[in-house]
Amino acid sequence: MPRTRPAALVLIPILLAVTACDPSPGSTDAVSNSASPTSAAPVAALTRAAARADAKRLDAAVQTAYTAALGSQHDRSKLAAALASPELDRITFFSRYLQEAKGTSTPRTITYRPERVYSPLADSGPQAVITAGTGRTFAEVPTATHAQLLVRSAPNQPWRLAGSMGITLDRLPEPAPPETSAPSAADRAWADALVDKVADYLDTGKASGFAVGWTLEQVQQKTKIDSTLVRGTTHTTVWSKGAADLQVPGWPVTVLRTAQGRIAYAVLQRRTDIRRADGSLLPLQPIFQRLFRDRSRRATRSLYEVIEVLITRTGSEKPQVIVAEAADVFGPALR
Repeated sequence: MPRTRPAALVLIPILLAVTACDPSPGSTDAVSNSASPTSAAPVAALTRAAARADAKRLDAAVQTAYTAALGSQHDRSKLAAALASPELDRITFFSRYLQEAKGTSTPRTITYRPERVYSPLADSGPQAVITAGTGRTFAEVPTATHAQLLVRSAPNQPWRLAGSMGITLDRLPEPAPPETSAPSAADRAWADALVDKVADYLDTGKASGFAVGWTLEQVQQKTKIDSTLVRGTTHTTVWSKGAADLQVPGWPVTVLRTAQGRIAYAVLQRRTDIRRADGSLLPLQPIFQRLFRDRSRRATRSLYEVIEVLITRTGSEKPQVIVAEAADVFGPALR
């Protein structure tokens, strides 16, 4: 799906006062999405028909929120009604960055049509589901496919967009019937253990027990920032919950049963600690002093990213990371 943020780690070469150039804001696109039935518990699962019916509402809400946050007023007041963490954190960071850079970005119009919905029968509490479908930016742009993470705080509340990644639809498994989609304790334990292995891979480059995939490899390679000027060390963990994050069961790892296995949408965070190779202090460029509210000179600087990963497993096959994406966000103290 078109993104509305700079690529992950683009801040590293421009963040520190080790280059002569100032950052310039990029221009990018926008998002959209699906579904919101409302009833008391027990609640029917989110169906494809319901997801499609609600897509226009969420499309409009996301479009309005993005346009306000990324426009000249940098108005972020509408974001929380349409987005949830981590998408909310990504767009908040990008909006703040554009505001400090005195730049804007115009979101493109997105139409999202859910084709597959991974949703169990719900109870009365917070819920997360995974959908996959097609979207387009403008009529002349070819249709693309996206996997999306939707969350809601209660059955009588609308779905919000928590995450989205571009993916080829034929790489995704068929959903299981809602009656058999709910994860067991063993499913959750499997997903948690596997996400820990993904985090280890992101820090070490050594994978065990799963197929890495090209996009995760690219995300991992971006941490290799050692040069004659700076050195970097990474620390990857599951996403740190903020006070406003939903208490969705299993969050930040959403795992569901599929027709022949499992699908998991995981959210991680990576902290990259950067230091000068010669041990001298690291000042920030003025724009980042304002962005991070930090005018100090330190020996080490920490940058944060959110990393989203979609994992599938069919039968006894090795689990596969079929898509991964990373984006700059504020650290936990500034969220």
